[in-house]
Amino acid sequence: MTPDEKRRLVSLRTDWFHSIAVGDGITTPGVVSVEYEEHLLKSLQIPTRLDELRVLDIGTYDGFYAFEAERRGAREVVAIDVNPIDCRCFKLASDLLESKVKYHHMSVYEMDEQVLGGKFDLVLFPGVFYHLRHILMSFDNIWKILNPGGTVLV
Repeated sequence: MTPDEKRRLVSLRTDWFHSIAVGDGITTPGVVSVEYEEHLLKSLQIPTRLDELRVLDIGTYDGFYAFEAERRGAREVVAIDVNPIDCRCFKLASDLLESKVKYHHMSVYEMDEQVLGGKFDLVLFPGVFYHLRHILMSFDNIWKILNPGGTVLV
């Protein structure tokens, strides 16, 4: 895909939440700025390399954290959200990045180890828990799909 095609596709969507670098010097026009995203990544202390880790991004929205985990070398990245894959900009960002992130349309309450393909080493859960009615149930569900010694970043 040419840079001009990428720019055109990015401009067709007006609902970008995160600013996502999609290659060729093109960044999506997200409500959340690149500078603030850098601040969040530092605050969450996500390691610069995630090699050999299986990562779950809960509440992925348009996929910023999932694609960042993939960029940082995670062995596998799975993203879930209550919205269908094409409701926000996840599908387009995934296509533009030629990403291998697996997307599941589900809530934190519906997570199932079998459906998600096993347990995770790192679970990213930023910007979600304060929207939930049953916060403790969500943490219990995360605990069930977390490998022993795994990490949850909220």
